[in-house]
This record gives sequence, C-alpha cells and structure tokens, in this order.
Amino acid sequence: MKKSTKKVVIIICCVLAVALIAGGTVVGVNVYNKNLKEQQIEQILSDIKGKYDTFVNESDRDKRIIIIKNLENDLTDYLKNNEPVEKIKEEYQSDLEQMKSYFVTYYEKVISDNTLNEVEKITDKTKLKACKDKLTTLLDKLNSEKFEELKTKIQDLIDKYSARIDAIEQAEKEAKDKLEQEAQTIIDEDKEKIEEVIEPENNSYTEESNTAAESTDTDSNYDSSDDDSDTPNDLVPITPFEIPDDYIYTY
Repeated sequence: MKKSTKKVVIIICCVLAVALIAGGTVVGVNVYNKNLKEQQIEQILSDIKGKYDTFVNESDRDKRIIIIKNLENDLTDYLKNNEPVEKIKEEYQSDLEQMKSYFVTYYEKVISDNTLNEVEKITDKTKLKACKDKLTTLLDKLNSEKFEELKTKIQDLIDKYSARIDAIEQAEKEAKDKLEQEAQTIIDEDKEKIEEVIEPENNSYTEESNTAAESTDTDSNYDSSDDDSDTPNDLVPITPFEIPDDYIYTY
C-alpha cells in the first residue's frame, strides 16, 4: 500500500507539474501575443504619425495631396485586412482630418469669397460668371483630390449662378427682339407714309404725261391743207430779168 500510495502521489505531482508548465506556457504565449500585438499597434501608430509629420513639413501642395491619398489608402487596407483596433482607426481619422483641414480652410475661403447673396436680384452677368468660373475650378480640384465634403455646396452655388446667368441672357434676348421689332414697325410705318406721299405725285405726273401725249397726237394729225398761211407752194414764181440789147454798160 505504501508503494502504491507513493506511486500515486508521484503521478499526481507529475500531472500537476505538467499542468503548471502547460498553464505557464499558455500564459506566456498569451503575454507574448499581447506584447506582439501592442508592438504592432505602436508600429502602425508610429507610421501614421510619421506620414503626418512629413505632411506638416512638406511645402509643396501637390505632394501634400499625395500624402493624404496614401494615408487614405492605408486606412482602407487596414480596415479590410485586419480586425480594426479603435485606437488605430481613430489615429488615422484624426490625422487625415487635420491634414485635410489645411485644404478645407483654403477651399472654404474660396467658397466664401465667391458666395453671392440674393442671386435672383443680381443683374451683373460678368460678376456671376467670374464667381462661377472660380467655383468650377475649385470643384475640379475637389474631384481630383477626393474631398467629398464640400462638393455639394459648391455644385449648388454653380447651379444657382448658371440659372441666374441664363435668366439674364434670356431677358437680354427678349429685350433685343423687342427693340428690333419696334424698330421694324417704325420703318414699316415710315415706309407707308412715304409711299402715301409719293403715290399722288406719281399719279399727277402720269396724268400730265398722258395730256402731253394727247396734245402731241393732235398736232401730228394736223392737216396742212387747211392752213391759210403762205407756204413755199403758194409763192408766185419769179420771172427771170432780161437785159435789153441796147443797154449801155457804164464802167
């Protein structure tokens, strides 16, 4: 019995030892994994901060845009391929927001400078077009830079200015057509008045011409045989003068 008991105790001790070792190993692995995960998190956070610092120290606008786009792509890949860690997600979003604020501040100033009040009362088409062109240029930048937040606001302003410009141009066209119609009416009325004056004169001239023609026809029908005046046919022939033979020439 003593030997059996001793053997059981030894077995139990071995089992406990194995259990302790296994448990310690599990705990160690868990600790290791936890530490590794924290290191990975810190590395990702460090990478995010490094890109943010690069952005702050960069003075070239186009290069800053590239940094923002790269960081946005990093965030997309991270959310797609990993179980998101809230700390990392917040760091991405916070840094991106601060980076974009540099551009957003500029964009909002452009929008503010080109926002017109009471657009429906504005009659200066040149001013409307100038603001519209600047906002269109800004919208093109937003489309290429993927800043979605301000697109709707800018597009609404552009549409409003376009509608007002169309209304002004339509009013100008209607005014021009009206002036042309009024001018044509005046021309037609003056033409009628001139024709009213000229037509009686033409009629009078025609009557005089007809009278003169009738007089000419009467003269041409005149019978010369009825005229009592002397004509060459009525002259008495002259008898040639005869010189006497005994006429004495005196020199």
